[in-house]
Amino acid sequence: MDDNIYTKALEILKKNHITLLYDDIYPIKENGKFVRAKGQKFIVLKRTLNDKVDIILTILHECSHAISDDDLHVINKMQLQHAEYLAECNKIKDYINLNATEYGTPTTNIPALMESMHVSETSYYEVFEKEIRKYYNSDGSPRSEWEID
Repeated sequence: MDDNIYTKALEILKKNHITLLYDDIYPIKENGKFVRAKGQKFIVLKRTLNDKVDIILTILHECSHAISDDDLHVINKMQLQHAEYLAECNKIKDYINLNATEYGTPTTNIPALMESMHVSETSYYEVFEKEIRKYYNSDGSPRSEWEID
């Protein structure tokens, strides 16, 4: 995994005024957690997370919660599940986009792409499919320039 992708993920945090912290003092169970304190947004990462892909994916997932202000809008369990689903979808889109800007047109081998992102839930297959389709013309040839949302 190229460090440029990690750097771009950190730039997303900076652009959105989100501070990255590590769980050195108060360990967390999850890989990451979005929290807000006194109006400031923070993402806390598990210090023991070693896999750079997991780190990037966790940053993107939690960043989606922060940008969407999920902590202010989620009231019940159903809304929480929906917010988690949307954060996963945004993570997938952002990661594919970051990789595409760094390495070019993404692969159409969706199962391999899902595996590389550590996504095993088949419910996200359509999200991958829809996102990958943006990088290709209707005839299946790669687009020279992307118009990504």
